[in-house]
Amino acid sequence: MEFAKHLPEEGFIPYVYCLSPNDYGNVYRKFKSDEQLLKPVLSSGAVVRHVSIDPIWDYYKTPVRKFLNIYFSIYRGNEYKKWRKHVVAKILDDAKSVNFKAVLVTAPPFGMLNIAAEVAEKLDLPLVLDMRDAWAYWNTNGYGTYFHYLETLRKERKYFKKSEAVIATSEQTIDDWLYLHPMLKKEQFTCITNGFNGDENIIINDEILVPPVKVSDEFSIVYVGSFYYSPEARSS
Repeated sequence: MEFAKHLPEEGFIPYVYCLSPNDYGNVYRKFKSDEQLLKPVLSSGAVVRHVSIDPIWDYYKTPVRKFLNIYFSIYRGNEYKKWRKHVVAKILDDAKSVNFKAVLVTAPPFGMLNIAAEVAEKLDLPLVLDMRDAWAYWNTNGYGTYFHYLETLRKERKYFKKSEAVIATSEQTIDDWLYLHPMLKKEQFTCITNGFNGDENIIINDEILVPPVKVSDEFSIVYVGSFYYSPEARSS
């Protein structure tokens, strides 16, 4: 959303393709939406396209199908399969009258990388990946098999190679990717941290100052986030 709000300030009018609110129930059993969140995007000049999706529930209608579609999913979800034909057709139709300059995709869901790469290839446009998480390291527990990890790693590398640029949320994530894919160049990656809103006046201290505490004092240390999967842990 922040990209869509700020890109017009740089002379780019983004076309945002998102799930139609009328079809939320085809993906989420229970959901709440706040259409007010779209107002800053629309007022910025961005164009929002609502695209329908077919119901995904047939993938999970029996215990066996549910197991197969969860256990063997490399993309960590099947939503993109039900959305692909609708969103690709909509973008290609818009491309007849709009001079698109690039394709920018946000993941997860990681299946969107598949769709974006297809669109970029069909329209012969550069592909930019906005990776909000490290795909191969995304699991907070072990993969079903080591093959699952290797195949996810192969897919991640495939789309990185197809892209002109990759956005990460931390420098650590970029270091992880360069370790996993040493054939890639660091110049391909850019860090834009979570919470960035274009305000250059924000001051971030180099250190966190904690007032002194007594041994008898009670205090809490809280970590908000996840611990990523570590393939090296398999050998320990």
